[in-house]
Amino acid sequence: EACGLNIHSMLKSTIFLDESIDISKFSMLLVFLKKKNVGYQPKKASVFTMEEITKFLLEASDDKFLV
Repeated sequence: EACGLNIHSMLKSTIFLDESIDISKFSMLLVFLKKKNVGYQPKKASVFTMEEITKFLLEASDDKFLV
């Protein structure tokens, strides 16, 4: 549900700034976004481990990565 509400919030701000239209009055839009969001599973971003960061800092070529 968060994704649909985030999109609604971004649209609301953008449309209000560009067109001076308050879409919060369009209740069916929020219902539509909530329905489209059913079953949405966000992907978790990959994160480097402390060991991977340490290995990179110790082994990576300074000429290649610090230029």
